This record gives sequence, structure tokens and C-alpha cells, in this order.
Amino acid sequence: METQVVFKNQYRLDLKKVEFVLIPYLFIDEKSLIINIEATSSRKYRSAGKIDQVVIDYPNKLIASSQVVRFGSQLLEFPQKGRFQLQFFPNYYLEKATITIKKIIEIFPDLNIEPTLQRIENKIDSILESN
Repeated sequence: METQVVFKNQYRLDLKKVEFVLIPYLFIDEKSLIINIEATSSRKYRSAGKIDQVVIDYPNKLIASSQVVRFGSQLLEFPQKGRFQLQFFPNYYLEKATITIKKIIEIFPDLNIEPTLQRIENKIDSILESN
């Protein structure tokens, strides 16, 4: 599976509390994205916040999906096709956070990679649970 980094940025959320971070990248018909959140906090938490899929072709920014995101890498599925952006709502306890978003590049679009993606997500889940 080939991936391409489309966004990476570090935020200092302890200096100024923010309601949300708008990811300044326009996604077009992306069904799956790999999102990695590395952060520092005073305690060990599992959830980093939530991510909303904001479809921009509708008035008033239609929220198509909302998903809880954990620390580390995870594969997120987005149901709505079309042009969209992501809004990250960090949990209040995050201090410094680095957000990396990768899109999956299909080398052979005729092949079905869904089972492979599911196995990868299951492996990520089992690694996180064992820690």
C-alpha cells in the first residue's frame, strides 16, 4: 500500500486554547485517510479529540461525519464523496500536538484493497490495546 503525506503541522495548544483546527487541505473523493496524532499531555489519555468531515459544496458547511481520534496512527473512513475539509477538535488536555494526514494511493485501482485495510486497522487496534 502506497501512501502520500498531504498535511503535517505542529500546534502549541497550551499557549492558546482553540476550539478547533481547520486542516487547510482540500480532499476530493477521498474514502480513507491515515491520520496520526502525536501529542504531549500531563497524563496518559487515549483520545486526542474528534475530527469532522466538512463538505464544502453545501451552504453553511455541512458536517458529513464526526469521528473520535486516538493518539498514534489510525485509518479513518469517510462516507461522503465530493470536496471536503477536516476540522480537528482537540481535547482540552493537549499541550503540543503534531497532526499528520496521509492519503492512500491506489497503484492498481482495479484490485480490492478493503480486506487489507481492515487487517491493518485491526493490527493498529491490537497494538494500542496492548500498551
